[in-house]
Amino acid sequence: MTITLRRALTVALVLGTACGSVTGGASDAAGDASDVAQDVAPEVGDTAPDLPTTGDGSDNDAASDAAPDAPGTCPAEIAPCAAAFLALKSQCAGTGVACMEQTLPPDMINRCYANGVRVYFSPGATTVLKADGRVCYSTVDVVNGQVVDSTIKDPTGSEVIRMTHTLGAPSDYFTCGADFAEIPEGEQPCGDLDSLPAALQCETGTCLGP
Repeated sequence: MTITLRRALTVALVLGTACGSVTGGASDAAGDASDVAQDVAPEVGDTAPDLPTTGDGSDNDAASDAAPDAPGTCPAEIAPCAAAFLALKSQCAGTGVACMEQTLPPDMINRCYANGVRVYFSPGATTVLKADGRVCYSTVDVVNGQVVDSTIKDPTGSEVIRMTHTLGAPSDYFTCGADFAEIPEGEQPCGDLDSLPAALQCETGTCLGP
């Protein structure tokens, strides 16, 4: 698992520890910080319109055209889901782009990239937005002991791919529908399947929601 995904897992684990559990923390935090969450982190359903699927120059078609298929080295069991995720990620790149990261009590983190991409963390979930404010994709993170599941969802809320990491394990599991593949730690036969845009270059600063 790469540095970006490790950082996401660290955030999920820290937030889960502070709130008792990731899923329970989301419920507890909702009562105490609902005003902050409404002002800062947009809901996926409120932000993302239904995207057309016809060949009319829509976002779905543009994503398919812009992103290459998963490499031939990608296990066939997960190649379709990997390609779908790569297409989504191509709309919200963060590699080499300057960004500001802000922590908002009690348990939220925002990242604002210079190219307009934004990432909003909340307990158990993360939303990645394009420069125009619409959702690229979201992740739902569930921590169960030493096992962390990160499910990638498209703007309509449909599952794209699921990544399972056991802390200290030499491999990660990627699930695509009823199929799955095991990939050794640090290898990327399907391309960059990090769950979030790169963030090593982020500096502490102001990053508020619209």
